Amino acid sequence: MLEAPPPIPVPQAARRTLYTASGGFFLVGAALSTASAVAFRQGLPPRDRGPGTVWTVAFTCAGVAGVIGLVLLIWRNRLAERYAVALPFLAVFLTALPMLWSRVMTPTGAVLMLWPVLYSSCLLTEPVTWATTLACVIALIGASFVDPHLGLTDYSPMAATLVLTGLVVVTLQRRVRGLVAELGRQASTDPLTGLANRRTLLDALRRQAAEHGRRGAALCLLMIDIDRFKRLNDTAGHDAGDEALRRLARLLERETREGDVTARHGGEEFTALMVDCELADAAVRADQLRGRIATDSAGWPHRITVSVGVAELAPGSKLGVSGLLTNADHALYAAKRNGRDRIALYTPGLGAPAD
Repeated sequence: MLEAPPPIPVPQAARRTLYTASGGFFLVGAALSTASAVAFRQGLPPRDRGPGTVWTVAFTCAGVAGVIGLVLLIWRNRLAERYAVALPFLAVFLTALPMLWSRVMTPTGAVLMLWPVLYSSCLLTEPVTWATTLACVIALIGASFVDPHLGLTDYSPMAATLVLTGLVVVTLQRRVRGLVAELGRQASTDPLTGLANRRTLLDALRRQAAEHGRRGAALCLLMIDIDRFKRLNDTAGHDAGDEALRRLARLLERETREGDVTARHGGEEFTALMVDCELADAAVRADQLRGRIATDSAGWPHRITVSVGVAELAPGSKLGVSGLLTNADHALYAAKRNGRDRIALYTPGLGAPAD
């Protein structure tokens, strides 16, 4: 059966995109906040425009946001992904603090509250998205209590907009992730049998060969081919041939160990990658598998037999993945030449496949 791949770390390019977007958000937000603060400051009496007034907080927060944006853009290739989780909450704090301090809800501040929700819902996880949305709603509720001109009902549409925005984007992200997962599944499996396809097998072979090389362990490959499959298709029809392929695939999945990789190599040819397995053990298991197929298929609509070629990637071998596949293929054709319904082990000098 196909082993689930290990979690893949976020690539450098993805982290760069993450911090480039966040840096741009902070810089644009700082510019808008500064412009808004300047505009409101011009409408104040001269005594309320100097240092120490409520607008000093707005300018300070805008400046801090600008510095953060520059840092994110300059260091976007060095920052770890975990730091991105704190950015939407920092944005909420820098946006809400001037409004809470001045006790005035500005249009710019209301719009900027939406940005952390968009950022987290598009680029971060769902828990972070909902935590960010909750932080924004709490900030709006706080502003409704301190702003003498507006009440809770005046802030309700903005709070509802924040929640609905998060819900819509999260729903779209779920659909996108589901589509990507389905496309990945289709790209990695054989549509007829549900087994791994040749591409997935090659990826697993390269990964396991590297791991076994580091550990000094043996790795074996079984090449399995249905005997006289063309005759089955010609006499019983392609539907019967397809059914035989599906039944064989299910049997292979059932009879291989957890951690082994079974795949449809192409046509009526299958492979079984046996991890931590030496040639002698693989030969025993291959013959048991051959016998089980012959026995079980007696109860199928059409009985089949298989020939099996067995090859080993020994510890320290320089054979490589392509060499292992070639050796297993040579062993398979040796089994065919020797009468079919049998196994053959690859040995040096076995020769190339017969025509």
